[in-house]
Amino acid sequence: MGWELVKSAIESPAGSFAFVFFVLLLIAWLIFMTTKYTTQWSMKMKGVDKLEQKIESISGDLLYVKTKLEIFAANTPGGLTASHSPISLTDRGKEIAEQMGIEQIIATNWDLIYKYISENATSKNAYDLQQFCIEAATVALDRLLCKEDLDKIKMFAFNSGQNIAYYGSMIGILIRDKYFAIQGIPIGDIDTHDPNRK
Repeated sequence: MGWELVKSAIESPAGSFAFVFFVLLLIAWLIFMTTKYTTQWSMKMKGVDKLEQKIESISGDLLYVKTKLEIFAANTPGGLTASHSPISLTDRGKEIAEQMGIEQIIATNWDLIYKYISENATSKNAYDLQQFCIEAATVALDRLLCKEDLDKIKMFAFNSGQNIAYYGSMIGILIRDKYFAIQGIPIGDIDTHDPNRK
């Protein structure tokens, strides 16, 4: 019955009421369906965007935890840095830094390192700068060094059976020392701003 009405409307003369009414109904139906699917698609895309944001947030949190664990591992007995404040390299840390040629690598990449610290360190007190240098060297080493020098460190880490982040605190301390020397910041100022000592 319904199909017969559609058929008769289609076969009716172009100017007739039935034909015009049918065309208007068809247009309304098309608009409704298009709007419906567009809205559904838009809602799905918003859901995908929210999911991507949550995944990015979780990834950032996991990277932060991983960084803290790597810094902790480097500070354990036999590690590369001594945990007393201000943090310094252990004898083993000095030996590894020398084997890797870290001071030379830092000198070669100093313009890039200095620019990164200047543009991204939000706090200028000694303690926060120290933490920034360590964390940057642990999670953002690719932004501090040229590819060739980064590859050298990666190769050293691979041959030693370590994750590259394991060397972050050691590299960060050497960066801190050079940055503080250039800025005229006494290492002793770290303890002045250390929240754990207040």
